[in-house]
Amino acid sequence: MRIDQPDIRRNRTRLARACVLGSAAIALALTATGCSPDENSSATPSPSTPVVVTSTVTESETAPGTTDPTEVDSAAPVNPGTPVNTVTASATPKAPSGADAFTGAWVGHTRDMNLNADGTGDMSVSIGAADGEKWALTWSADSSGATMTLGEQISKHGEGLGDNSMHAGAVYHGVLVKDSQAVTYMQMAGFTAAGHSLPWCNQDKYGYSRECGA
Repeated sequence: MRIDQPDIRRNRTRLARACVLGSAAIALALTATGCSPDENSSATPSPSTPVVVTSTVTESETAPGTTDPTEVDSAAPVNPGTPVNTVTASATPKAPSGADAFTGAWVGHTRDMNLNADGTGDMSVSIGAADGEKWALTWSADSSGATMTLGEQISKHGEGLGDNSMHAGAVYHGVLVKDSQAVTYMQMAGFTAAGHSLPWCNQDKYGYSRECGA
């Protein structure tokens, strides 16, 4: 059988075109599926391989009601060069009560008195610099105030007080009050026969009030 040369050339051309189109289709399919003959398949993890993320949590033994010092607010930037100010909360001091509200050294103009925690004490009152008396005393306190009772005379200078306002068995009653500046002082009644009162200040506990004199 005789085949013409032009027919042979046409058949070869058709075969070459078919090979080119087939190669192009295979390359297009590989590109669409994310595969490339130039890529290293071992560098890309398989979609079916699960990724496990492991986190470690360390439990801090922090006492209830306190804050773990290692906890840091991630929202607030920390400058390593900036000093950290620590604020310590302090409770408001409780006001003295009962006998404790009266113990200590009390003073006033030309007078002083010591009320000891064991219920003993002494009182010294002068008129000016020349005359005055000092007596031992016992005392107690309750919800109404403090009661001081004179015992024996310790000393006397000059004429003393001269009005018998200080004598054995004399009883005085003191209460705590506040002046216009809110300073606490003790007002002691019954000091004289006329019922005069004397103001006393405890500088260590309450500060000094103008009511106690210069």
